[in-house]
Amino acid sequence: MEWSSCSDPRLLMTSHGYTDEGLRHPDGMANRSIEKMRKSPAANGISVAEVAMRNGR
Repeated sequence: MEWSSCSDPRLLMTSHGYTDEGLRHPDGMANRSIEKMRKSPAANGISVAEVAMRNGR
């Protein structure tokens, strides 16, 4: 869909973050390690969707 064919286009963003370190790892917060620290950013993300009205809908 092209921006020029839409009325008032917008972006909708949603965060998919899960930041409970105690639940993310089998041994919880015990034995902190570099491997655990590297795993944390991979558990976060976002989705972006373009939404707009077309023909009044």
